[in-house]
Amino acid sequence: MTMKYRNLAACTLLSTGLLGGCNMDGRLTFSAEDKINAAVPVSEAVRFSQVTLLEQATPEQQDDIKRQLKSRLRLRALECAKDYTPPWYASLSDIREKMGNSSCFAEGDASLQTWLGLRRAGLQLSQPALREIPTTVPPYIVASSSIQNARFADKAGVALLEARETIEVMDLNANKAIHRASKDTSAIGRLSSNGRLYAVGLGQRLQIRESATGTTLADLPSVYPHEFHWLDDRTALYKRNDTHKTFLLDFVSGAEIELPMIQRGLTAVVPAPGTPNQFVVFTSQQASRIEVIRGAGKPEVRLVSERNLPRPIHWATNTSGVLPGGKYAFDASRQLTVVNLDDMQAREVQTEPLYIQQGSATPDADKIIIRGFVQGAPSYGGKDYVFSLSANTLAEIDVSQLPSRNFTYVPSVNRQAVINDSKITLLDHLPTRPPVPLSNVVATLVDAANQHKLEMFSREQAMQDTLLRAQQNREAFQTRLMRDEDQRRFEMQARQRELETNQARRMRDMEEQRRQMENERRLRRESLTTRP
Repeated sequence: MTMKYRNLAACTLLSTGLLGGCNMDGRLTFSAEDKINAAVPVSEAVRFSQVTLLEQATPEQQDDIKRQLKSRLRLRALECAKDYTPPWYASLSDIREKMGNSSCFAEGDASLQTWLGLRRAGLQLSQPALREIPTTVPPYIVASSSIQNARFADKAGVALLEARETIEVMDLNANKAIHRASKDTSAIGRLSSNGRLYAVGLGQRLQIRESATGTTLADLPSVYPHEFHWLDDRTALYKRNDTHKTFLLDFVSGAEIELPMIQRGLTAVVPAPGTPNQFVVFTSQQASRIEVIRGAGKPEVRLVSERNLPRPIHWATNTSGVLPGGKYAFDASRQLTVVNLDDMQAREVQTEPLYIQQGSATPDADKIIIRGFVQGAPSYGGKDYVFSLSANTLAEIDVSQLPSRNFTYVPSVNRQAVINDSKITLLDHLPTRPPVPLSNVVATLVDAANQHKLEMFSREQAMQDTLLRAQQNREAFQTRLMRDEDQRRFEMQARQRELETNQARRMRDMEEQRRQMENERRLRRESLTTRP
């Protein structure tokens, strides 16, 4: 960049009212911090975010943004210049030469970019719904490829779909993509209530993106999507994994407020029913009711009450949810736990021996879909039921009438849906068999489990008997082999003795024959000697 354009870049800040007193020859007649920022101007990305933010803001918001930005620019200059104060006669080039190539300015720009992005996100959060909730519910939502995950805005006709190769923001009214982009994320997070923002994970950091364009507005390090929760039209709650601390993020000021009362992780956050600015925050073992108090400056957070949960709960996406009306939250992992959000009292629904695997909200505030199986009883494996909170009944879902068993709930239109490959089918009703008291179902399942145990015991006993008989047969065979071996050894010894006896007899006979022959030869010699 030439000297002329460097000077123009510095003077560009004047148009926003952030700096004042610039001469076109590069000599600056205002504060030392302004001189430093003009000599080492902010990055193009920061200037773009600044211009975009001011264009989207109201006049009142613009005044606040300019005031806060000027304060942050002053801090940037003070931190990076350290003990250096440029004299009144210093030119831009003199100051740049004095500053050198310090990485401090780049770090300051990154901080400014994050703050501007959060303010831009705040403006999006304060807007009406990106798309109106459809008055006529569409029968299908169709993605470009197989759907791996789906999220829905609470107060907008918008869906966020994670397909095999793309991320797609869908308009439920038109049943077409508002924005579609290649998937570059490790996981998708939640949509804001108005559908204008969504969160995605990239490794160990989280990005906040604009739904209409996919533009990344802010980047939060060491935050995972499942631990980032939108609260309302100006705040969010999240946990930082590098510090294991929970923070409230205020998009209006761009401030981050630590919540020391929330310990041991962050698993779910839901609005407290009937009480504006109050929320129920869940960790794995505790429920805490907090109140966000807003004034002229940063918001404050007050702990209203807290209660321990009866068991550790992780509140996973496919096992937990909030029922319509916002009075009850539930988790269906191993067993079913229902929490009344008014007083945070937890109800444990005893379903043993039914082992709960999944859960989904339904359009009826009294009913929850659960999936469970009886361990060791194949005929009762992986069945889907509708559980009634008030009646304490289970109605088995006739899944043969559905295109899929991958249930989900669309809160904006209050419809049950199932995901099947690249299509989400919105259901008019759930086909179920007549409801049965939970106690009856449990009794039947206990009988089935016991019967299966008896069958397994009988099979095991029969197998043990078979193994015992086989062992006995092996031992008898070994005994016969040993007996036969002894008999063969005895016979061989007898034959050996017989052979030895015969051999001795032959030796004696041969010796007798030799002696006879010797006698005969001797007698012949004697006879020849005595003959005249």
